[in-house]
Amino acid sequence: MIIAVAVFGIVVAVRKHRILKDAGVDPFTVDAAIAAKVLRSDAFSSSTRTPSPEPAAEPAPTIEMRLAELDDLRSRGVITEDDHREARAAVLRG
Repeated sequence: MIIAVAVFGIVVAVRKHRILKDAGVDPFTVDAAIAAKVLRSDAFSSSTRTPSPEPAAEPAPTIEMRLAELDDLRSRGVITEDDHREARAAVLRG
């Protein structure tokens, strides 16, 4: 049973590595890339962040646009289902 679990874990890790490589993402730094992307997104913007000194060139994205972006990130495998669920809840909370 332990061997089966170990083999399953290895198979999953190899598949994830291959999917990320095919998507053009470095599998060893994907967590940092995702964290940076999420922190830069409007989904997790906080009131403590200092505003940018330059005026916004385009209007703020609507809730629908932000949810669509999160759905796209999840479908491309950039974020996990758990990340998607948390970000979606944050967007819906406002």
